[in-house]
Amino acid sequence: MKRIIVTLLILFFILGYAPALSFESHASREAENDRMRVNSQLSNYSGAQLIGVPATGHDHSTWMIYSKPYLDTTTLTGVYPHYNNFTIAEIQNYIDSNNNTVFISRSHGTVIKNTYNVQIGTAIQINNNTTGNLFSSNLSMDSLNLSNMDIILFVACSTAAGGSSAANLPVKAVAKGALCAVGFSGTIVCTDANTWTISFCYYMAQHKTVQQACSLLSSTYSGTGLENHVIMGSGSAVIN
Repeated sequence: MKRIIVTLLILFFILGYAPALSFESHASREAENDRMRVNSQLSNYSGAQLIGVPATGHDHSTWMIYSKPYLDTTTLTGVYPHYNNFTIAEIQNYIDSNNNTVFISRSHGTVIKNTYNVQIGTAIQINNNTTGNLFSSNLSMDSLNLSNMDIILFVACSTAAGGSSAANLPVKAVAKGALCAVGFSGTIVCTDANTWTISFCYYMAQHKTVQQACSLLSSTYSGTGLENHVIMGSGSAVIN
């Protein structure tokens, strides 16, 4: 009799509870799969922010018209050109964002020095105002996390002044987590900088690495200052 009761209890458990446990396990798996799908979509979201800053007598905008179609052929999920006066906060939001992996700027650039005439950073001009018009490596990037960024280009004069061991924008960008950042060590020719950037984007669309693209362009732009590029971080960075 005891054996019959035990057998009935086992059957009751299997028939009564096992389906519920099986359902809960299935529901948990579905929830986990949904979470993984969402995370995959978020990690695969990679936009490119292109900015051109107005400057009297200089063309910092037309490069975007010709660069965007090249970048549109890549796996980037969006390419967003902006030609405007910007605030420091806007630039910070463009590069410190989980939605963006590429940032390219065309503007004026400058070297920041202290009262002892020692370089303490470099900067890009982001608007035509007399104050708050610089996005600098020494003042504008300390609070940022740039681990989302794969490629950053500061296409302007002296953005990488002093090279790989100096205080400048590309050095600071990589120190804050960017995979690769590029700038220029001295003065560059503005008109050539536009076509250089267009060609760089073309090479990105051809799946060239940053190092390959810059090397291919060096001979073409010899004598314009654009051959004096400085690549910080991984020169193997690529846009698929």
